[in-house]
Amino acid sequence: MYEAGCSLKEKRQIRRDAKKFTLKGNCMYYLGENGDSMRRVILTEKEKVEVLTEVHAGVKKMLGKINQCFYWKAITKDVHEWASDQFVEVVFDPDEL
Repeated sequence: MYEAGCSLKEKRQIRRDAKKFTLKGNCMYYLGENGDSMRRVILTEKEKVEVLTEVHAGVKKMLGKINQCFYWKAITKDVHEWASDQFVEVVFDPDEL
């Protein structure tokens, strides 16, 4: 269950962190620090792009909507980067020059 060479301290941390997640059907959900929310964990780049595209409505609104339903480690950074890239693509589309 653990990687080879995993220390006892690392195993304890894995068990503590695992309590923050659950599986439902084929999806993993993050329950939050207090277990009071249930947000789907995004595991692939493809899923991330789908979520970002689906809820794009300004960075603050977009981040709020995504945080309500989804979880991945660098969520804030990725939303800001994605929104910046989308703005640049729209404003500076080289095909229209």
